[in-house]
Amino acid sequence: MTDAERIAEVQRVISAVRDPEIDETAGELDFVVGVEVNEGDVAVSIRLPSYWCPANFAWLMAQDMRKAVLSLPWATGFRLELVDHFAEAQISRGISQGLAFEAVFPTHAVGDLTALQRDFATKAMLMRQAPLIAAIGKSGMDDTAICAAKIRAFDLLDDASIAPLWAAVMEKRREAGIAHDAAQPAVCDAAGAAVADLNAHLREIRRVSTSAAASGEMCRMLVAGRRIGVGCTAFAPTNNINKQENAR
Repeated sequence: MTDAERIAEVQRVISAVRDPEIDETAGELDFVVGVEVNEGDVAVSIRLPSYWCPANFAWLMAQDMRKAVLSLPWATGFRLELVDHFAEAQISRGISQGLAFEAVFPTHAVGDLTALQRDFATKAMLMRQAPLIAAIGKSGMDDTAICAAKIRAFDLLDDASIAPLWAAVMEKRREAGIAHDAAQPAVCDAAGAAVADLNAHLREIRRVSTSAAASGEMCRMLVAGRRIGVGCTAFAPTNNINKQENAR
């Protein structure tokens, strides 16, 4: 395999890594600046929407990129270069060395990032339920049946258009730590409980999705502005190491 082929493979896997907050890919959001490969050693440069993007958000995405690259059978090393970010040196060093977030930011980190990851995964699970519910409704299942269905029932659905939607929901459900054995409700709320009113549940999903879509559009606008040199970094938040709410 040539270095050019390796670069293409790296670009493919890191472009598929998702922003943890809004569940869109790094490729869609244009975060990747460049990729370099020297045999098994890989260097990836990324630029986020703002100089003040929370460090824990940046860390989660960069960590997933590292995992994606090192999953390639030929990749033996990974180096991150986060550019134009207030914590670029710490994050680049920590991710490149495979360190834990709390080891790099010991005075700011509140525990590890597990709770934040689960919160993001829960929101992504909810957002992914919308197209699944729509597809299952079109297949002939009514609202009452959808609410009553267990995971085992959806596992047995023989529909090529539904299978990837169901797999996507279950991927995030597992990441969120929500019960996912065969007897659990197939469509659940953020706590894993069965849904009694499907329309009310869909309204909650739309609320979450609208917020994420707005954040995604803002990301794209900020990235475009940074690429042509008009991004604004004049107003810095007082603490951007740990940020648990939508802040983009």
